[in-house]
Amino acid sequence: MRLLLVVIALCLVGQVYGKCFADRNPVPVGVTTMDMCCWWHESTCCANVNGVSANLTNFQTALDDLFQEGLSQQCYYQVANLICAFCSPDQADFITFTGLLDKNDNSLFGNRGYTMRICSDYCSDIARACNNPSDAAILGATYSPLNSALFCESIKSKTLVDDKNKVSGIWEAVVFRVSDFNCFEAVSVQSVKSEVGVCLVPYEDLQIEVKSDSAASTLAPVSLFITMVVMFSSFVVGMFVRTC
Repeated sequence: MRLLLVVIALCLVGQVYGKCFADRNPVPVGVTTMDMCCWWHESTCCANVNGVSANLTNFQTALDDLFQEGLSQQCYYQVANLICAFCSPDQADFITFTGLLDKNDNSLFGNRGYTMRICSDYCSDIARACNNPSDAAILGATYSPLNSALFCESIKSKTLVDDKNKVSGIWEAVVFRVSDFNCFEAVSVQSVKSEVGVCLVPYEDLQIEVKSDSAASTLAPVSLFITMVVMFSSFVVGMFVRTC
């Protein structure tokens, strides 16, 4: 009887928590220990068996890059949802490893190909946010207002990479397929937005950073001009003194 209860408990755990690559089980971590993707903190594949989260800051850097290219606010939050798919506790159910891109390259990221199945409902969510001419171009996707599946499957995963040698490099060669079988459901965009300021930089803050950079670049020539005027004035005064 006791053995039966143990077996049932293990089955339930498997159903609730899913499975990660290499037959690892997902683990819970503290919400503040994940520097990105913390909406998966209750059960995630982005942590080791000791509950230590991977360094995910490069995911945010990749999002920053897309923002700099002009990614819209509504698309920003859906792409954040997508880029964190590898942290899902069901990782191995919807992502299939398809092989090394270069058999002589043993780097941890950027050298692996994957196929990722996206649920049709989530694809519709991405399309509503990003299937417009501007965002589609930034994501390397086909703008298709009447066909969300075509849009989702044409997204170039490489646009989610900031540095192929860091964690975002895992998106170097991912092929998307829309399916309703063993697919990535994602979390709601409300869940993503609820973690803004915790493990995701607010879109508004990125705008502030851009304005600050623009102001600094505008002031730089003015500051240089003033410095040059002061130096020239000092030079003239010095010449006048020596002449007298």
